[in-house]
Amino acid sequence: LLRFVHGQSIVQRLQVRSYIPIISSLSSTGVVSFLGGFLNPSEEGRRKPPRKDEGRRNLPRNDIIWINKNKGYELYPTCKMKDLFKTSATCQLLAKVKDSIFEGFDNLIGTKNSSNIVPNYVHFLFFGNPRISYVHSVCILAAFRNQKPERIYFHTNIKEFKGPHWIKIRDTLGSVLHFANVTLPTEIFGHKFTRPYHVYHASDVTRIRILMEYGGIFLDNDSYIVKSLDPFRRYEMTIGVTNGEYLGTQVLIAHKDARFLKLWLESYRDYQAHSFYFNAGEKPMVEIIRRKPELVHSIRYSLGVEGLTRNLYVWDTWSNWRRYYSIHLMIRHRRYMDTLWNYLQGRKSVRRKNVLQKCSFLSGANSRKQ
Repeated sequence: LLRFVHGQSIVQRLQVRSYIPIISSLSSTGVVSFLGGFLNPSEEGRRKPPRKDEGRRNLPRNDIIWINKNKGYELYPTCKMKDLFKTSATCQLLAKVKDSIFEGFDNLIGTKNSSNIVPNYVHFLFFGNPRISYVHSVCILAAFRNQKPERIYFHTNIKEFKGPHWIKIRDTLGSVLHFANVTLPTEIFGHKFTRPYHVYHASDVTRIRILMEYGGIFLDNDSYIVKSLDPFRRYEMTIGVTNGEYLGTQVLIAHKDARFLKLWLESYRDYQAHSFYFNAGEKPMVEIIRRKPELVHSIRYSLGVEGLTRNLYVWDTWSNWRRYYSIHLMIRHRRYMDTLWNYLQGRKSVRRKNVLQKCSFLSGANSRKQ
């Protein structure tokens, strides 16, 4: 009741009908004395009422918004209003999952008997390049070893992979490895993917569609599984949150019928081609998850998507990495972040194992300590 908008109390001279019983019960504590001046619309010397569009201009980050009505306010749950917000794009979007099988599902605690509802499939996406890098191969093998999935899917438009790392993956994974053919999309809902972000945006859309078809665990090719993600398979969908308060797309765990997947894909109808992370991470967080947080199980740190470049490539040591379930290695940023990497660029005679000393957990050198 004491939150403020532009210096004026939200309960100031408001019609707070649903809170009258609560306020009455607090009369003996003196709280009502303190709030009396705000709640009494007939009090002399009160401040000037807020602007008529105050409720629309200052929407809070939860499921309750305030609507100015007849010089007062009423409280309404989001998307149940009879005024302008009734036809808003967000309300129309949320209505698309009204009859979902997960309607009323509690993503805070998951299934009642802690049973897993997300299949133990791990998905990787490869476009264009037939050679699998050393880091990518390590992440694939880590997923095989630490997650112990029933299947590992390579979703790709590549007919044949090449190189020594591919041979190691093929021989190690055996029958667990499956292939699914995908093509690089060129548009979404009539909006063309354009440079310089075509491949990135196309892969963002493709991972949503993959999870909607199969369900399971989607990993960026440089996302390293430290320990099993099974504790999150009892939720409808689990996401990580970045330092910028956006959705982290690098590790996603979802049932194929998860409500958020459908809403996320539908949100691409408002596609911003020249913004790198708007549709993938910013828009779904601001317009969907903040309004309906119950759609997902949100993890702030344990999935390692919050941007760990300093931990990985600047700090001399980082001993807490084992506490994570997964870590996005952000390998594209290593080139300019890691002083050791930059130093060794001019020393061609240095062996590969010395380059990787700083992040020795990648090579499995600490596997016995795990």
